[in-house]
Amino acid sequence: MEFFTVLKFVFASIIAVISLVVFVQALRKCQQDQFFSDTFSLGWLGIFVWGDALVLAPFWLASSLAFFWLSWIGILRWWLLFYLVREFYEVIYWLNHQATNNQYRPPFLRQVKWLTTHQVSIIYQVLSMCQVILAAAGLLLTYGLL
Repeated sequence: MEFFTVLKFVFASIIAVISLVVFVQALRKCQQDQFFSDTFSLGWLGIFVWGDALVLAPFWLASSLAFFWLSWIGILRWWLLFYLVREFYEVIYWLNHQATNNQYRPPFLRQVKWLTTHQVSIIYQVLSMCQVILAAAGLLLTYGLL
């Protein structure tokens, strides 16, 4: 077997195992009324709270099966497309958050007391918008369009 084929198999297997473990952990956390608890280290999978993992962990498990047949560039495009859509949703979420009296503060700026909840929402919305642009540019680059 070619080295990169083996490497892709290992990569897809690791994603599958991580997805399965995260899903089991999400079931436990959600049963303990921690649906909206932060996951911190799972943002690269688009999982920001444990409730996200109930849907996205099985999605990544199924995706890891597709990775066995995709090329490396196909895997990159899959991830960039997912991230583009996920971050576009986050832009909408944070725009809506700004229009309500929601007091939820996201984890990375939670300790910054001099920022109001509204200001934190704006920062997260702009950060998500930047990630949408980066993901779109990455996708276009993989097709040689930029």
